[in-house]
Amino acid sequence: MRPFFALALTTTACTSHTEMRGDWCGTTRAEIHHAGELAEKCDDGDFLACERAETECKRGAAFFCRDHAPAKTATPVELRARFASACDAGKADACVDEAELAVRAGEDPEQLYRRACDRGDSTACFELGSRLSARASVAKDARDWNKAVRPYRLACFKQNVSEACTALEAFRASARSEAGECEAGRAVGGSGEAGTPQWQSVCERAAAMLRAVSQGPADEARADALSRKISR
Repeated sequence: MRPFFALALTTTACTSHTEMRGDWCGTTRAEIHHAGELAEKCDDGDFLACERAETECKRGAAFFCRDHAPAKTATPVELRARFASACDAGKADACVDEAELAVRAGEDPEQLYRRACDRGDSTACFELGSRLSARASVAKDARDWNKAVRPYRLACFKQNVSEACTALEAFRASARSEAGECEAGRAVGGSGEAGTPQWQSVCERAAAMLRAVSQGPADEARADALSRKISR
């Protein structure tokens, strides 16, 4: 897994600010620019900006170090209202900041991450993908295949989260592999033969997985054929 804060810093410094030149991305100039933004926000009461600057300072990035306390500090309610207004006005990075405050308050931040991701914020897409993936994993463990696939489809096709697209393709490959085992009369990872409970379990699972991940009539027809094999 990629280090989240490093990813967040890079994407914030390079994609969240329209005045940032694209060829500055990953340069010392970009780091200085972002450090200045954090310092300005910190002095205006944004304690998240203060915390981020302090974290980078402790990591050895001298540009982020401060030698004085912020001029003022907003309360969480005040800061969240500020972020909400900016998020509603179309600023993706404000939606991400509001989402972080929602997490700290014990609330679900998914809709805020979704709004920011829809506007192209890479950090939000990463967070959204991570949360959807965790939800899908729980559903897969419970063998609720439709519920497992739905978050991957949403994140891949609506938010264009690459990790979700990769996970969706891996799920399809697994479904097709198990379908092949059923069709060949074998049980995946075992010695079961056609007609045994173990083989039937593989066929049932393969049919359900194929339907969940179906890309059209061919997958539906194959799933139906698997179901017919079980019922014979």
